[in-house]
Amino acid sequence: MEQKPKMALWKKVLIGIVGTFTVLLILSKLFPINYYETGIDYYNKKNYKKALENFSNVESSDKSYKDAILKINEIKPIVDSLIKVEEIEKEKKQIEKNNSGVTEEKVEAKETEKTANSTIESTKDEGLKGTVGQSYNVGSLTYKVERVKFKKFIGGLYTLNKADGVFVIITLTVTNKSHKEINIDNSYFKLTDESGAEYGYSPDGTASLELSEFPGETFMGMSLNPNVAKKGKVVFEVPSKNKNYKLVFTDPFSGTFLEIDMN
Repeated sequence: MEQKPKMALWKKVLIGIVGTFTVLLILSKLFPINYYETGIDYYNKKNYKKALENFSNVESSDKSYKDAILKINEIKPIVDSLIKVEEIEKEKKQIEKNNSGVTEEKVEAKETEKTANSTIESTKDEGLKGTVGQSYNVGSLTYKVERVKFKKFIGGLYTLNKADGVFVIITLTVTNKSHKEINIDNSYFKLTDESGAEYGYSPDGTASLELSEFPGETFMGMSLNPNVAKKGKVVFEVPSKNKNYKLVFTDPFSGTFLEIDMN
């Protein structure tokens, strides 16, 4: 009895790939992805990047195409702003990484002065405690919290953002007392409550405020020249306004921190 010739392995693999592709193609025709509904799902979860990606895949022949275009126009500025925030964060981390070696060298050079500087170091560890409306020196900067507001919604007509809890908008005036330009960033600030929980600034709230009818209000990418004072806002999202919150700023160069009671 004649044996059938064996099929080469590469042919089997090729047939398998073609078969899989064919099945996927048939399934995609039978059960097409509804990019608009998927985009809405991501939109409601505030995942604006994924939402924009799905809205952009809606075809012009789709009945939801016009609605998708409206959503794209609404969230694209937010996504662009979030990307900008991420780039600033990346640059800041790189700067901190580059400065870490310099900081270690300075610490080693000052090791012999440890005893003489013990009083100063203990002051840094304790930090400064303050209240709203007063000015405080932290390193080369002077801080003054002007006012504190709690809001459920933030942003303009096309960038309105609803908090899952509540937004805390803190207005500060910062003055550069040094002889060099200093960069200020929202990530330098955090909130704490009486339970010890810590809250970082809200990128979504910051982007919505930055893209509202009054742009340039936040500290996003802000730089201060010597002896210049600037007013800016930091946005946080917290579960409730019925807590004892404190704004904490740690100077990245001296290690001194300022704690201001928001009540």
